[in-house]
Amino acid sequence: MKALCFALFISVAMSEYFIMTFDSAIYGMPTALTAIEFGKCNYISSKISSIYRKVSETEISITTYSETSNCEGDNPITSVYDITDESTKERLCTGMSCTLKIGDLPEYVAYTASSIDDGKCLHSDDAVKAYFGTDCLACGTDNKEYCKFDEEDGYLWLGVYPNNKCEKSERSRNQQMYRCGACQVSGTTSVKCFCTKGTTPPESAGHLSTISVMAIALFGIFAFFF
Repeated sequence: MKALCFALFISVAMSEYFIMTFDSAIYGMPTALTAIEFGKCNYISSKISSIYRKVSETEISITTYSETSNCEGDNPITSVYDITDESTKERLCTGMSCTLKIGDLPEYVAYTASSIDDGKCLHSDDAVKAYFGTDCLACGTDNKEYCKFDEEDGYLWLGVYPNNKCEKSERSRNQQMYRCGACQVSGTTSVKCFCTKGTTPPESAGHLSTISVMAIALFGIFAFFF
């Protein structure tokens, strides 16, 4: 058992990711960063899957399977992208200013797994993930406020603060974002939130508080594949 746990720790520690972060708030709210692990099959929908690979320190390849959900098939399409190229940012970030890099996962409070044609979030393990960090970030329509994600009482919250210290004693308001462990479905798209402190019981699992939160979780994620 100890050997197995050690092997798992080494595997996680050695993992590298392609990371995309938007440079400013969307709809006045800070965005989650999208991180895709190299070499792992990503379930996108019942008929689309992909694998990201590191080509060099500044290049990645994306292999897309348009007929299967498990990265198998005879006619995959592979494209190579230079992540320092502005045209790559234009495509992958859907025209918005962003930062692309290769590296390790930063510290995070929670993450969401998003997929299509997966109404019960059964593919949460191999779906594309967006991570909510621990930083105090500028937010609001004019970027004059500061926001920070936090987990409290089984929910992911977005607190709003007057300055970049983001101290709870100065918090002006707190918006409930996700119930930890809940599967939220909107049309054909599903999102499930996982918090670092645990999850709430399935029978009490709730939903996203606003549709804009769903948009933020998904913004840019599926641009990689279409």
